[in-house]
Amino acid sequence: MDDDPGIRPKAHIFTESKAQCYSITDGLPQQTHYGDDDSSRVVDVPKASTKTDGVAGACQCGAVSFEYAGAPKMMMHCHCSRCRKAKGAAHATNAFVAGDQFIWTSGEDNITNYAHKGAQFFGHAFCNTCGSSVPRPRPDGSLYNVPVGSLNQPPGIEAKGHIFIGSKAPWFDVTDDKPQWDEMPT
Repeated sequence: MDDDPGIRPKAHIFTESKAQCYSITDGLPQQTHYGDDDSSRVVDVPKASTKTDGVAGACQCGAVSFEYAGAPKMMMHCHCSRCRKAKGAAHATNAFVAGDQFIWTSGEDNITNYAHKGAQFFGHAFCNTCGSSVPRPRPDGSLYNVPVGSLNQPPGIEAKGHIFIGSKAPWFDVTDDKPQWDEMPT
């Protein structure tokens, strides 16, 4: 959605199963289910882990799985229109992992890589069976873009900030105190 629909989110649902590394800071009610009567319930979520041994992840159906060792080089929330459309969400949250830290544990041959025509860096990899976003390597394999939502545990790092705020969804407000850049910082 590129235009402002004139409505805003009213609550967060299924908050007990959100990524532990993602903090909800906007003050909206946090509900454990869709349609909770107790809209004032706030779920306590532990801070992101600083764990630096292996982190595993998979697609929704489990056909594609992977692991990485050590902490990612960086993690960012990207608000560009390409990421929003690929994820069907207000933004994508991606961790960037060195190629020598990353391994596929199953299903590498069950992935489609979509490269947007004319895009220098954007691409989207997904499981051929369930369509879930999965990690995507740079062409030289030196770095993997890992969608944090595909992880089975905290990523071992906190997000550095928000990029492409200049093209963010008009209905989404960034309420945390992390740095924001209109485009990709240099």
